[in-house]
Formats: sequence, C-alpha cells, structure tokens
Amino acid sequence: MLIRNDGTLWGVGPNNEGALGDTGVTLANSWHKVFSDVKHVACGNNFSIAIKNDGTLWVTGFNGYGQLGTGNTINVNTWTQVMTDVSYVDCGICHSLALKNDGSLWVTGCNNYGQLGTGNTINVNTWTQILTDVASIAAGHENSFALKNNRVLFASGRNNYFQFGTGDNVDLKNWVIVLSDVSSVAAGRDHTLAIKNDGTLWVTGDNSCGQYGNGNNYTYGLWLMVLTDVSKAACGIGYSLAIRNDGTLWGTGINASGELGMGYSNNINSWTKLYY
Repeated sequence: MLIRNDGTLWGVGPNNEGALGDTGVTLANSWHKVFSDVKHVACGNNFSIAIKNDGTLWVTGFNGYGQLGTGNTINVNTWTQVMTDVSYVDCGICHSLALKNDGSLWVTGCNNYGQLGTGNTINVNTWTQILTDVASIAAGHENSFALKNNRVLFASGRNNYFQFGTGDNVDLKNWVIVLSDVSSVAAGRDHTLAIKNDGTLWVTGDNSCGQYGNGNNYTYGLWLMVLTDVSKAACGIGYSLAIRNDGTLWGTGINASGELGMGYSNNINSWTKLYY
C-alpha cells in the first residue's frame, strides 16, 4: 500500500482475502487506486487498515482472529468503517493497535501471546480500550509497544527473543515498563529498536543476523546502545535501519535478499552507511 500526495491509496499484490478492499481483482500485479482521502495506512498478514483525513478508521481483508475489530471473525472484502477520532494505527501478523486523538490505545485481534495486554490470552474481535495517556504505538509480529507521554515505554506479548530487554524471555500478558526516556520505538519480528531523547539508538532481542550492528551476532537480554545522532529507525525481519541527524541512512543485519541495498547479498553486523 502507498498513499499519494492527493490522499489516494494505491495497492498491489494478492487480494484473495480482501486485503486491497477491491472486489474487482484477486491479484493486482500493478499499482491501482483502492481508496481515497487517506492520511495513514498499515498492513498486517492479508489485511489492511486505513485512517481517513477525518479520523475515521477503515478496515478490509482477513479477519480470522478479529483483527479488523468488526465484532466477528468474518473476512471483509471492501473498505468498512469501524471507529472514529483515530490518529495512528499499526498492525502485527494478526493483531491491530489504534491510537485515538485523546491518547487512548485501542486493541483487537489475536492475543495468543498476550500482545493485546488484556491480562489473558483470549482473542478480541471488537476494538477495546486498553491504555490512556499514550503518545505513540508500535506493533511487532506478536507483541506490542506503547510509548506514554512521559516517555516511558510499555510492552506486552511475545518475548521469546528478549524483545522487551527485561533480562528474561518470558511472554507478558499485561503492559509492563521496559525502557524510559524514549522518543520513538520500532518493532520487528524478533528484535526492537528504540531512540532515546538524546538521539541514541538502543536495541534488544534477536541478533543472530547482526541486527544490533555491534560487531557480533550475540543476543543480549537487555537494551544495548548501538548508535548516536539518530532521528528515525525501522526494522524488518533480521535487519535494522536508522536515519541519522545529517540525513544519511544506515543499516545492519540480514542482507541475503538484498534487503540493505548494498549491491551484494552478504549479511553485515556493523552499522554501515547505505545512502547519503
């Protein structure tokens, strides 16, 4: 999915479960318009969620775990409104997080590892308020992060690779403080990046592909500072990206399929400048 400057939403790829919200195709092999008046979009595993400019939240696609929050687990193949006053949304494999304008966090979908932070592992198929005073959110594959206005980072869900940096790999069913003095967070499948207010980049979780960028492939159980002067960060499956204050793009981790765009397919375990 991508949003053009005019607010139109364009999609490409499979639509057999309604992920594009376009009943006219089962597979789109070229970009085409699927929605309009959109300011933000997030995609999970065969489902999509979009926020319109008026703050309404719209969903389409696979809903087998209730991740669309429609009150059932029936797939949706056209864009359907489910909520209002939403400022941001993010999706994991099969769960969804929505941040409202009043700072309340709402959740729905798969909860088998406690990723919704409801205190149990029961799936939810209706949007449910879970936290307040939240500034930003991030959804990993099977875990969730909420950054509160006081810059304290909370987490819930799967922690099998020490994604929370708490020193253990026990999954969480309730929201727990995992780091403080945080300005933003990015969640991958098995590792997590956080930028602190001083611009330092911290990482925790799996490091088997060198996604820490600290020169080795050893997985730590605690947050580790790995880079300075960082303004933005993102992570995928086994790799990490960071934009520094001078606008340069840096990366580390898995590169077997050219994820880092370096012109070769070798993994790297040290932060390397990718783009000037």
